[in-house]
Amino acid sequence: KIDPKTLTFSDIKYTVKIPKGSSTGEGEEVTKEDTFKTILHGISGEIKGGESLCILGPSGSGKTSLLHIISGRICTTKSLSHQVSGDTTVNYKNITGTAFRKMSGMVTQEDIFEGSLTVEETLNFSAQLRSVPPERVNSVITALQLENCRMTYIGDDANPYMKGISGGEKRRLAIAMEILDPSISMI
Repeated sequence: KIDPKTLTFSDIKYTVKIPKGSSTGEGEEVTKEDTFKTILHGISGEIKGGESLCILGPSGSGKTSLLHIISGRICTTKSLSHQVSGDTTVNYKNITGTAFRKMSGMVTQEDIFEGSLTVEETLNFSAQLRSVPPERVNSVITALQLENCRMTYIGDDANPYMKGISGGEKRRLAIAMEILDPSISMI
């Protein structure tokens, strides 16, 4: 049984160092000294168990950075070239990035699959690694409408001789992999 959790993030700020000699953007001058650019300016939010949050914004607005900070994949570096501040809690308790990653799933923009496995083999392998019962695999396949391709090889887009499932099916497979077990899924 999945235990719903409340995810809260408050006053998330993210600043990156732009080294001297770098361009700060299209059409801008090259910097004469190190400068800092703020990517996120105090973002806060809460997602209760069973709810969804949609993060919208133009390209380069910090959507992916916010998700990576919440999940603990981006943090302040020792050199301070990347500086992160703010709090992320689960069920209103502070949590480390490692603990968060153990209870959550994140579907990135890139799909990384073994092309010679079928959809069902891929999900079964992931489920076995996480000690998830086989019934859960079947319910996720049904929920994400992957029944018609469950025995189809994933394939490899770089290899014309290894055709497989469609791009949309790959996206749903990536989501399926992450919702097999975790309490928090970021897609």
